[in-house]
Amino acid sequence: MLCDICHSREATLHLTSIESGERRTKRDVCSVCFPPTLSEKESEEMFQKLLAEKRNQSAAPMENDGPA
Repeated sequence: MLCDICHSREATLHLTSIESGERRTKRDVCSVCFPPTLSEKESEEMFQKLLAEKRNQSAAPMENDGPA
């Protein structure tokens, strides 16, 4: 599947926007075109989500495999 923006590279990212439980838009984009496709609001939301995921990973207790 080709990128919806450049129409020359393989789409490796498949973005679907869902609002109120209904699918609104779907974009298939390559890794080169991906960053510019996001609006400022979408970029901020993605950044906040990534930060939250990182915090959750850091806060998760590490498993102790026992004495070394």
